[in-house]
Amino acid sequence: MARAVRCGGVALRRAALGAAWVLAGMALASAAQEPPPAAAPTAPAAPALPARAPSLPPEEFAGCWQDVAAEGHFLLLEADRVRELHPFDGAPPILQFARALYDLDHVVRITWGRRIRSELDFDGELLRVTTGERADRYRRVAAAAQPAALEVAPLPLGSAAPLPAPRLAALQAEFAKRREIDQAVRTDAARHAEMEAVDRDNTAWLAALVQEIGWIDVERFGAEAAGAAFLIVQHSGDLPLMSAALPAIERDVRQHGLDGQNYALLFDRLQVNLGRRQRYGSQLGSDEQGRLIVIGLEARDRVDAWRKELRMPPLAQYLDFFRKGTPPKVVLFEDDLPE
Repeated sequence: MARAVRCGGVALRRAALGAAWVLAGMALASAAQEPPPAAAPTAPAAPALPARAPSLPPEEFAGCWQDVAAEGHFLLLEADRVRELHPFDGAPPILQFARALYDLDHVVRITWGRRIRSELDFDGELLRVTTGERADRYRRVAAAAQPAALEVAPLPLGSAAPLPAPRLAALQAEFAKRREIDQAVRTDAARHAEMEAVDRDNTAWLAALVQEIGWIDVERFGAEAAGAAFLIVQHSGDLPLMSAALPAIERDVRQHGLDGQNYALLFDRLQVNLGRRQRYGSQLGSDEQGRLIVIGLEARDRVDAWRKELRMPPLAQYLDFFRKGTPPKVVLFEDDLPE
């Protein structure tokens, strides 16, 4: 089992968060290699799932907690997941989610294939969270006083009105250029160090643009520009932008034949980033031994039916791409790993 120790201090917290982004970027780069569907998919369906018993925090631990040593650091312990709000001097706080498995006196946080166990102890006033050799203390926060930053609201999109032909042509050319760069920093090992800066620039540019003119849809911009917009949002890690884009991409899949794989990749990635299970099995993490980990699935026995609806190959065929690659990789399912 991969384990990690939670670090203190702004600089160390930044480093830990940066490592998580590297893992996420690797999973995305891997997922993007899947061959495209053979034809336009039918409308994505969402069959009812059998009830899954939630993992609930014990009553004395449930709710929102504020770090007594860091005013802007909050922890929210809820069914099946943990939210954590990290403060940084001079920068907006970062909100992170992890799936959670609770027991009487501990929680296991699961993030991109890695598991971190923390012991929990409440003395009637403060919650003590011990991870490895580090212990932090938290004071309970009333639900009405929880910071708004613990919630994810979709980015507001502008009106999708027709654009003048010159501007439309300029934007299509800009998307083509940004798509080329996005792929170059992922496929050229010599340029991997540029990936974070490229993604950050693309994300800021796209977020500002869609707040002005709405989502980059197939009807107005064509499939090439819409596909480039998908790549940017998929690599952004920006939860409000991803949340806003997903319904628009689904409409393009249903109504205009956009590659259904785009919808599956973004759906899964958003779910994982929100501390939930993925549906289509497109997202892979990595453990410290270099093994690829299929992030937890909604329903393993139904994943191939869901993939088929989007004209995607069976999950086993997708994973063989990595198992038989150069070099070959060990691929495991997160749900098969012991706690």
